[in-house]
Amino acid sequence: MDENQKFIGSLLGPAFLASVDRSGTRVEKDQCVYIVDGYQVPSGYRAYLLDFRFSEALAMNLHSYCPTSSVLYGISCEGINDFDVVEVNEKGQLRIVYSDAEEDNVLFISNKCNSNCIMCPDSNANRQLDLGRDKDYLFKLVELIPSDARHLTITGGEPTLLTWDFIRLLAKCKEKFTNTDFLMLSNGRTLCIKEYRDAFLEAVPHSFRLGIPLYAASAKEHDSITRAEGSFEQTLAALKVLQHRIDIEIRIVVMKNNYRKIPEIAEFICKEIPRVRHVCMMGIELMGNAAIARDDLWVDFVDTAPYLERAATTLFSAGIDAMIYNYPLCSLPRHLWNIAEKSITEYKIRYKEECANCEIKDLCGGFFFSTMHFEDITVRPIVGDSEE
Repeated sequence: MDENQKFIGSLLGPAFLASVDRSGTRVEKDQCVYIVDGYQVPSGYRAYLLDFRFSEALAMNLHSYCPTSSVLYGISCEGINDFDVVEVNEKGQLRIVYSDAEEDNVLFISNKCNSNCIMCPDSNANRQLDLGRDKDYLFKLVELIPSDARHLTITGGEPTLLTWDFIRLLAKCKEKFTNTDFLMLSNGRTLCIKEYRDAFLEAVPHSFRLGIPLYAASAKEHDSITRAEGSFEQTLAALKVLQHRIDIEIRIVVMKNNYRKIPEIAEFICKEIPRVRHVCMMGIELMGNAAIARDDLWVDFVDTAPYLERAATTLFSAGIDAMIYNYPLCSLPRHLWNIAEKSITEYKIRYKEECANCEIKDLCGGFFFSTMHFEDITVRPIVGDSEE
């Protein structure tokens, strides 16, 4: 929200969600915000947004004309599009929670988690605050998101801690979003419970992938990373069933604790859960817990690359897709570039000064901004047929 934004009008509750209507043609006006673009303003909207062109006097007049509506003025409406979903809090602050222009949007359930992974980009203290939303908020959000949304990522925290309300939310998504691709991120622990897992499998949307982390090939090593005793056995029990029912992506965060054993984890996957379809090896994001323990976690990308190469070879030989996320291309052998995804969220991407002349910079995922604190990162810009 711009610091000059002001708000007038009574809010019907501590906060509300609404769909954006720029055209003024929607029927369900009481669930929409209207972006004022002239002096002919239709009545009946949940809220009105006025940019810097309009005066406070006009905002006051509009509020008199529509006394049950909220009015936000003095804001920039650039980047707010038709069918976006916005949240307005009790202070009149506006936040876009679904962007119709984006290929991927996030359905954030809660930051609470039943693990406390040493390299989590959220902190344990933050997770105790429970920054998620209640079930009514989440169901309202799903109601407002357009049914033709292209991709939704369900994440947390741990989404399944919403328990049976989460199953009902998934079922609502299945009913509404018949052509939407879903990715859900979960540690899989709750899904070892048969009754809950069966309900989950019944409720999942039509095009659905479940991403579950595995950090080691043994309970001792995995649980030392999750800092949750029994987590390895719970996750593995869930995976052994789920691999036969839905599209599974195993996620391995690469760090000092485990990078030399990445090939061993790949062999374990091929033996114990061979029906999973994808394995993603991921560079670490040094925020939250990971930032606190960064001296124990950080290892240069180039030092880990040989182990990722061996793991990828093992996985491909078993018919399992291998992918690499959050790695700069110059840290990897060229024959692995085609499995290295440009995966870091746009606003988090940074490049070093040495990257300026790299010929593949536009194809490269760069670094997390948090990683840039480390000056010992090896960067090898690609110029011509060689590395600088």
